[in-house]
Order: sequence, then C-alpha cells, then structure tokens
Amino acid sequence: MTRQFSWVARAYRVLALGVIPAVLAGALLVLFVEVSPDRRASAWAALRGDPGTTGEEARRLERRHAELAETNRRLADGAAAREAELRRREMMAEALLARALASQAAAPSPAAPVHGEDFESNVDLLNRMEPGTAAGLVKAWDDAAVGAYVRAMKPARAAEVVNRLAADPEFKERLPRILGAGRDRKP
Repeated sequence: MTRQFSWVARAYRVLALGVIPAVLAGALLVLFVEVSPDRRASAWAALRGDPGTTGEEARRLERRHAELAETNRRLADGAAAREAELRRREMMAEALLARALASQAAAPSPAAPVHGEDFESNVDLLNRMEPGTAAGLVKAWDDAAVGAYVRAMKPARAAEVVNRLAADPEFKERLPRILGAGRDRKP
C-alpha cells in the first residue's frame, strides 16, 4: 500500500516544496507590489517579442520626440517673430498715414510745397507709402506740385503712382498736362 501511495507522497512533496511556495510568492507580489500599466504593457510586449520595446528603440523614440519638440519650439518662435514684425510694419504704416493726413489737413491750400525741407521730407514720405495711398494724396494737389513730386520720387515708385493716377477717370485728363509739363522743362 505504501507503494501505491508513494507517487502521491512524491507529488505532495513537490507541491509542498516547489509549486505552492511559488504560487504564494506570486500572489504576494501581485497583492503588495504595484505594477504600473506602462510597465505591464512593456512586459507583455517583451514576452511577445515586439520590436519597439528594446532600450535602443526607446532611446531613438526619445531622441525623435526631443527633436520634434525643438522643431515645434523653433516654429513657434519664428511665427511669433513674424507676427511681431507684421505688427511693427502695420504700426509704422499707420503712423506714416497719420502723418500724411495731418500734413494734408494742415496745408491751407491743395498745393504742396515744391521746394525746401518740407518738399524733401514729403518726397521721402511718398516714396515709403503704398502707391495707392500716395496717389490718393497727390490727386488733390495742383498740376505743378504733382509733377514736381512725381519727378522727385524714386523712378519705380513714381511709375507705380502714375499708373494708379492713370487708372482714375477723374485724373486721367490732367495726367498728360502734368507729364508734358515735366518734358517741356527738361532740356
């Protein structure tokens, strides 16, 4: 009878000395050791043999993440700089327009000065203005003043202003007189 139950005794000994303590140790670990979801997922991935779980792959992904963060930061800085430059240019254009309108309102007659320091500063102002705005200002001046200013402006800017003036039906008939008067004066 002892022989019949000897295999039971051996099985009990194996269970008592090996399997049961291992199961108890595993249960204690599960109960008392907190395993984060990330760690659990990486353990399962390692068991399955996923290629993205190696240390080298993790370092590569971290480097790529850092590169993307740096690129995003540089793009944000560039966008902020472009926006600041745009605001600065808008403020400068508004200031120039306000100055031009103030000088136009301060002038007692529609004629602009055709010599002196005011003439040079007005020519400089007209050269910096948009062609449409500059054309709108000089429309109200007399023919001699318009001719003097157009001749004193930078050639490319003067051509743009003259094109804008030529597009205006009210000013179109005055333009040949203004441009012709300039040709008559030059030798």
